[in-house]
Amino acid sequence: MGFEEMYNIKEECPTTVLKKNEYTIISPKQNIVRIWNLFIALTSLVAVTVSLFELFFNSAIPVVVGIRYCLDVIFVLNIISRFYIGYESNGVVIIDSKPVQRKYLRTWFIMDLLAVLPFETLRYASPELHFMHINRCLRVLRLFDIISSFGKEPDTNKIHVAVLNSFSIVVLCVQVSACAW
Repeated sequence: MGFEEMYNIKEECPTTVLKKNEYTIISPKQNIVRIWNLFIALTSLVAVTVSLFELFFNSAIPVVVGIRYCLDVIFVLNIISRFYIGYESNGVVIIDSKPVQRKYLRTWFIMDLLAVLPFETLRYASPELHFMHINRCLRVLRLFDIISSFGKEPDTNKIHVAVLNSFSIVVLCVQVSACAW
């Protein structure tokens, strides 16, 4: 009795039959997810920098406003993608659609949604509310969450993760200091 017969392994490629309301969930271990997370981390850093610039200089430069809305589109795409990216729990990768969607709705969804809502439109009703776009600084939480998740990966160089974390903190501190100056 061979290995295949013992464990009832067949030659054909197994196919997964999805129910009508289930979606394909991508494993968080895939390289495309890692690249997407790195892109979102760097975009978060840029978004926080732009938001702090707008806050401290009370600026409405059209180029900066355009950058802000482009970043918003990227973060809306990130919100949508989070419903299709699995997660790891106690060393097990969860790729079942219902638990993935429930976990995202219970954990990061509200924070991500608050970070993209255009509260700055309230400034047109009342000019003294010029700080209303500060909600975009909530994206820094996503940045440090992604850096933390990179640190948990066994094949990630911990020195690179520490450098990215330190670089992010330094950039944010320099930005806040420069804007307050």
